[in-house]
Amino acid sequence: MTKNELRKISLHRMKTEATFSKRFRDSLVRKQLTKVLKELQPKSILMYYPLAIECDIRKTIQAFRNKAKVYLPLMDDVSF
Repeated sequence: MTKNELRKISLHRMKTEATFSKRFRDSLVRKQLTKVLKELQPKSILMYYPLAIECDIRKTIQAFRNKAKVYLPLMDDVSF
């Protein structure tokens, strides 16, 4: 299996994943991320705004905006 074939298969799996399992996975990631950030107590955080097929961390971003400076990178053009 080539790298491109693996990417196509992985992308297809992410796009067709059931809503319940995606929400469950997102919840687990958010809990772990929140736990780590609370322990570290950072003054500033660089996060990404998730795409539809990525883990949804928007609730975590919102929660930490009052506790630290949260930076989100901005892409002007398509870079991939």
